[in-house]
Amino acid sequence: MTLSFRKSLCWCRKIIRTNDLLARWGGEEFAVLIPGVEQENGIHFAEKLRLIIENYPFADGFSITCSFGV
Repeated sequence: MTLSFRKSLCWCRKIIRTNDLLARWGGEEFAVLIPGVEQENGIHFAEKLRLIIENYPFADGFSITCSFGV
């Protein structure tokens, strides 16, 4: 995992509540558990997180896209 990618994950942690859980699920897969959130709010949260990752200023023009299941 690159340093830039790690930095983006740290930045994502800033929008995750203290009772939420961000965990590595597989090689390049991650899971965010957001207990007590209605589906509509979960969809909104996933889109917000997707945009943060997509727009993160990685070095050398590197970019990441992601998809979420809610």
